[in-house]
Amino acid sequence: VYGKSDFDQLFKKYGAQHGISAGLLKGISSYESGLHPLAVGPAGDVGLGQFLFSTAKSYFPANEITNCCTLEKNEGRTSCKNEKKKARAKGAKTTYVEAVGFKCTPQNDVRFNPEKAVEAMARFMKAKYDAFSIAATEEDRIKITIASYHLGTGGARKYVRRAQAAGLPVTWENVRNQMAGERKKGRKKSDVMENYVAGKSGIYGRYLQFKKELGS
Repeated sequence: VYGKSDFDQLFKKYGAQHGISAGLLKGISSYESGLHPLAVGPAGDVGLGQFLFSTAKSYFPANEITNCCTLEKNEGRTSCKNEKKKARAKGAKTTYVEAVGFKCTPQNDVRFNPEKAVEAMARFMKAKYDAFSIAATEEDRIKITIASYHLGTGGARKYVRRAQAAGLPVTWENVRNQMAGERKKGRKKSDVMENYVAGKSGIYGRYLQFKKELGS
């Protein structure tokens, strides 16, 4: 049984082991899952790190993870919309596995295990951090790394390359500005990503807070 204070020890342990900030790991986890190890998101993203099944296959043994959701005909991709509708119909206020009854459970999916989830997060984030060494400053590198958690490494790299092609230094502002004209769920993609990365409750501010608290 883990408590939230135990997670701090995991963030520090695996952050140090894999060379990535414990504060960054906690910042992402607090934003993505609310530090709830049984959290399940709308696309079947699971646990402290909210790993999608497709990503998890690279960081967990294949026989220890389960695809939480059904493949919906009209979407052509894995989604938990039907499961979430069922949860609301039952009066559930959360999308946590104990309230919803998704196909994946702590018994058949290791992504719910806090220690294994944090260790996978550390490996995952270290790879992303290493991918953006070209950033102008350490702050820019951290912000682009955070953006890549949402966009994917390839997605973030696309905007980095656009900035470079325009002869601009690789700053978070310049990378974000390459999203101009694109939209995500009806909103400007650049605004969505700015809120995610550096907004009032965004991950970068959490990272700074937790880095100070955890010492790394």
